[in-house]
Amino acid sequence: MRVRQAGIVLAWACIAGPPEAAAQEPYAPEQVTRAAYDQAASLLSQNVQGTVRNVEVVPHWIGDRDEFWYERDTDRGTEIVIVDAATGKKRPAFDHERLAEALPDFASDPLQLVAPDRSVAAFARSHDVWLRDLDDGAERRLSQDGEEHFGYGALPGWSAKLQLLRQGLEAPLTGASWSPDSAKLLISRTDERKVGAYPYLDLLPADGSARPRTLEKRVALIGDREIPRFPMFVFDVASGASRQVPLPDDCFGELGATPPQAIWTPDSRRIFFLCLAPDASRFELVRYDLASGRAATVFEEEADSFLDLNHSLYRSMGANVRVLAGGSRAITFSQRDGWGHLYLVDLEGGGDVRQLTRGEWVVHDIVAVDESDGAGFVYFTAGGREPDRNPYWRHVYRVPLEGDAEVELLTPEPADHAVTVAAPVLIGAASTFAPSGRYFVSNSSTLDSPPVSRLRRSDGSVIATLERADAGELFARGYEPPLPFSVKAADGETDLYGVIYRPKNLEEGRKYPVIEHIYGGPQTNVVPRSFASAAGVERVGGQGDFSTFTALGFAVVTIDARGTPWRSKAFHDVMWKKHDEFALEDHVAALKQLGKRFAWLDMERIGITGHSWGGYSSALAMLRYPEVYKVAVSSAGPYDYRYLYPPFVKWTGWPEYEDGGRFAPDAAARPVNLTPHSALASKLEGKMLIVYGEHDENSLPASTVTLIDALIDANKDFDLLLLPNRDHFFTQEPYFIRRRWDYFVRHLLGAEPPSDYSLPQP
Repeated sequence: MRVRQAGIVLAWACIAGPPEAAAQEPYAPEQVTRAAYDQAASLLSQNVQGTVRNVEVVPHWIGDRDEFWYERDTDRGTEIVIVDAATGKKRPAFDHERLAEALPDFASDPLQLVAPDRSVAAFARSHDVWLRDLDDGAERRLSQDGEEHFGYGALPGWSAKLQLLRQGLEAPLTGASWSPDSAKLLISRTDERKVGAYPYLDLLPADGSARPRTLEKRVALIGDREIPRFPMFVFDVASGASRQVPLPDDCFGELGATPPQAIWTPDSRRIFFLCLAPDASRFELVRYDLASGRAATVFEEEADSFLDLNHSLYRSMGANVRVLAGGSRAITFSQRDGWGHLYLVDLEGGGDVRQLTRGEWVVHDIVAVDESDGAGFVYFTAGGREPDRNPYWRHVYRVPLEGDAEVELLTPEPADHAVTVAAPVLIGAASTFAPSGRYFVSNSSTLDSPPVSRLRRSDGSVIATLERADAGELFARGYEPPLPFSVKAADGETDLYGVIYRPKNLEEGRKYPVIEHIYGGPQTNVVPRSFASAAGVERVGGQGDFSTFTALGFAVVTIDARGTPWRSKAFHDVMWKKHDEFALEDHVAALKQLGKRFAWLDMERIGITGHSWGGYSSALAMLRYPEVYKVAVSSAGPYDYRYLYPPFVKWTGWPEYEDGGRFAPDAAARPVNLTPHSALASKLEGKMLIVYGEHDENSLPASTVTLIDALIDANKDFDLLLLPNRDHFFTQEPYFIRRRWDYFVRHLLGAEPPSDYSLPQP
């Protein structure tokens, strides 16, 4: 695939206008009051939950009927209503038998995988897969040869295993799926026998022991020759017999070191596997026939950089690949023309491909496929197609699978339209479409208009407005929505989009310090596009809490620069093989433009903060642009790419070593093409607080220590906060929140925080 350098069309009006009167005096109080901290606390993501009533309607469809129930907020608390989708009529859920019929599918044990016929459930125990009869609770062992580091359905080492190890708990199955007829179980076997051991020091053991202990798991690092493998097996439930699926050796899931995603045909006779090469440069759709035991590649695509099967990894519905009825055709996602679009692929007639969508805009999620009326439609969300609108707004569309009909817009209102419901974890979402495909629920909003939930027919026509969200309590706390803006990237041509939160009690003639909230990772966006995400009611990319700093006297800016998804392929590819630069020149260019546009921004007092890849980029900004960024709080960053997991080569490109190879020749070898932060430690000029969790499994603590060691060698002052027993996800902890506020108040605002301030535990 050759990617053309498509131009970016301006699709959203800028927040511009004539320059404001010149601001003269910096806002510089001697003290930030306890009341200001209290107001900031009231706007935390964990504290604004419930301040917006009916922020979204989550439909729970009842069986195969065009009927669903949902929870709604009232003066008396939460109530459950049942909706007839055909008419939109609502009634209280007094019919407890019907409600009970719906609820077993709603609540389930996350440690077991229930068969479609609900007769048995699969679960992991001592490296094997077991079955539990759901009627009498009887258990039996399905696999017989599981062993340590070669277990069935075992979590790979890069995943969050440490807390399970600390407490001696089993993990949920990974890479497992049931056949539609419940007769067979497909499951991966995680092979880490040759992967290197990685010990963690548990200084404060969970049992209170005074002596530290080590917790060890197998972890492959970027540049390692030996990485986890995931052979796939099909088990016959009745007999216990198993067979390994003959997949290509380099068949991995979309994230790299994960099992390939599997799609069963409705008749349970075939399985399609979505195989990506370790660096995501090649995609194969492999068909496996259970009767013959043969596997064959029925579609293949290659790229010069990396392939995506969905623009976003987080909060998405996963790979945009759907096998159609009969298994002879499939819908696939591709960026072969420079933009993310859908294609209809013939899996049996020579691999013919027909493009279903086209243009300088991008498809996000396939949300439904309806083949019931002959020709059929594919329903999807996309952004950037409608002129003069935020290109990150999602709209719902459909296109017929046959003929040359045009793409049809189903949600015309100028807003962001959500028809997916995010899973509790970062990865995964579900569609609001009815099983029949005849109806769906959309939740739409803008940055400053609360959500409206509508029930629609499949042609987009509105049946009923189910809810209009009430944000009265949120506004009563002093919340102010941010301003959207567009600016040019460092190339002077590409449009970038972001938002700016104004400081509370903005005074004419004053200029206020600026904090940039940054992430910048290639797998997600962080700029809010909806009311809920802007307010923190729905957290954005693991960040959230943008508006809290405004109560303390700061302006807050966040930008989706080049190298992030949801735009053209060329836009996304900017950081590929230049990942250690992180497109920070775009952030600097954007801030300079904002400084000219808004006179109340103090461009001499710019701070930056971020977590995970945001921690990486915020520290890098301090080291590469010390003349711009003066203060940083950087948390849980992967500051040295030697400590990344192999899947990240998708975005960084293969590491290159002095011997010319892509595998580390020895344990101490460093990639010559990926500059670590430690090499730039002497460039630090401002104030930086480094924060990390002792048991972080996403950004390994050793990576942080390399930066700490280099700063010491460079004789640089810095601040450090180590959080014992914490993993990667500590941004909502009261102590961390308060310390980050204090750091910016003291070093960027130049004021003193309230003494002995304590945030309540969530």
